[in-house]
Amino acid sequence: MASKSQLLRQAKSFELPEHENLGLSTYVLGRRQHQQFTERVQKEKEELEEERWEEKKMLDKKIKRLEGQVERYKQDLNEVQSKNDDLISENRKLDRELRYANDRVSELQMEMDKMKAHVTSLETSNRTLKTLAKKAGTMPWSVM
Repeated sequence: MASKSQLLRQAKSFELPEHENLGLSTYVLGRRQHQQFTERVQKEKEELEEERWEEKKMLDKKIKRLEGQVERYKQDLNEVQSKNDDLISENRKLDRELRYANDRVSELQMEMDKMKAHVTSLETSNRTLKTLAKKAGTMPWSVM
């Protein structure tokens, strides 16, 4: 019969004796497998934590980059809104100038119509005077 220390050594090296008293070897082997399983689980847990840590760092970088983009987009939006406000005020100014110009054109058109009427009236008067002068036989003024 093997001693306990021999059984422990054999169990640690996974060399199980074919002996009638396997209870201790199975116990030691079970503990060894449990320890290896626990170590493997711990190692996997540490690897997962490392992966999560790397993923967190990557996501933090993405967040920082996206926040920078948001900030730039906000600045661009403010600039565009400012330009839009400037364009709206310029458009209103031009609309006022256009209304003024159209009013002035209307006034000048009415004045021109009055002048045409006056010229027509003068031409009619001039023809009448010419006709009267021919009938009278004298033209004291030169006719153009």
